[in-house]
Amino acid sequence: MGGADRRAPYDHPSQGTCTRADLCERVRALGFSHRDARALVQGVFSAITDALADEEPVKVRRFGRFEMVERAPRPARDLATGDPLMVGRHRSVAFRPSPHLRDALGAALLDPETP
Repeated sequence: MGGADRRAPYDHPSQGTCTRADLCERVRALGFSHRDARALVQGVFSAITDALADEEPVKVRRFGRFEMVERAPRPARDLATGDPLMVGRHRSVAFRPSPHLRDALGAALLDPETP
């Protein structure tokens, strides 16, 4: 792949999910103030949300593509009772990783047990 490692010098505080606050901390590690980092992260999420609400796909180069897709009706089960039911047709957000992201993640995508 080449090039320098461009990730922020940031240690993830937990082994769990990376939250919005974690993303803000990563942006702060790049030299932004706390307020600016929060505004930047919120602005990115708002822009993605607004585009998807307008049925526009969102392509982030070297990361992936978000788009609204129509999901067909399908059989499912009620988790509380185990009774069969049908989930109706609905719209959902789909994400497709770019080839660059897939390569960067490597085996983690192939084996979910890989840390």
